[in-house]
Amino acid sequence: MWEVIKDRILFSIPAAALAGLILMIISVSQWASFLKRPIDLYSVDYSNLRFHDHVTADMDFVFSTGLSGGENKAKVNYYLIPMLEEDGEGGAYMSKVIFYVELSKNSSRIDNIAENTAKVWNGEEGALKLGLYSKPVDGFLRKMTKREKKYLPFYMKSIGFTDAEISEAMCPYILTDAKTEGTYTRFYIGLAVFLICGSLCAGWVIWKKKQRNDAEALNVYSGVVGSDEEINDPFLP
Repeated sequence: MWEVIKDRILFSIPAAALAGLILMIISVSQWASFLKRPIDLYSVDYSNLRFHDHVTADMDFVFSTGLSGGENKAKVNYYLIPMLEEDGEGGAYMSKVIFYVELSKNSSRIDNIAENTAKVWNGEEGALKLGLYSKPVDGFLRKMTKREKKYLPFYMKSIGFTDAEISEAMCPYILTDAKTEGTYTRFYIGLAVFLICGSLCAGWVIWKKKQRNDAEALNVYSGVVGSDEEINDPFLP
């Protein structure tokens, strides 16, 4: 029984080390996006954005969706950042939209911005001038989860978009801050798992090699002592 358990443990150690290495590679690939020149969200057509693009924005015009969810077991809120175009009648419309996620515990500032945005959009009194109050974001684009692909279009329908308009306007990626996404946490967890399991693997290999060398040495010694050949020892009588 113990041999079976031992074999399973020994088998799982290299597998865990490999998993840690993969986790590190995934995190490094996200970090690599930050080595690229950042894209200003407000100076690019959202349809030209790509997965893992490094994006910065000084958000002063953003809508709260009222939607929330879990991201890495932490609650996050969803916000809509529109790309506006003139409608030819002195107004504007949302030609493209991208969703941004923020940790709920850190969302008080962006909630205030969203409240002011709603006042500006609806022409209400008491709205502050855009640009006076903003939130800087330095993050990257990730793919939508299955849940997001299902519920975010429902939200867009609720504010007046048709299916055709959603397909045309909605960016298929989510803008997220690296801290919200948990990139750093995953990297350090992966590094710790890889180093610990890698050290155990190396120790096991060294131990097995020592056992093999000791066994070979014992076999040689036994062969010499137990042989029937005459031993020419000058000190023997």
